[in-house]
Amino acid sequence: DNASEQVAGTEPTNAASVLALNSPSVEFPNMVLSWPSVTGRTYAIRASATADAAYTNPVQTGIGETAPLNVATVDISGLAGSDFFRLTVERP
Repeated sequence: DNASEQVAGTEPTNAASVLALNSPSVEFPNMVLSWPSVTGRTYAIRASATADAAYTNPVQTGIGETAPLNVATVDISGLAGSDFFRLTVERP
């Protein structure tokens, strides 16, 4: 919806303008996540055991933007059973 697009800073009329993680790079115990970012946004990464469950496990929060590309290194050694990750915008 347009309100969500505005919060994310994406273009509602451009199908290629999305809030999404790029393919991760894993070198245990770290996973490097990256995504296109927008100036003035703060991001969070949350984890879940399954793709259709609630993403209630905060992995990193309060990630400031480094537009045009954000990169976050996540220690996954303590995330056993959390195989799915979701990127959210905490605030515009």
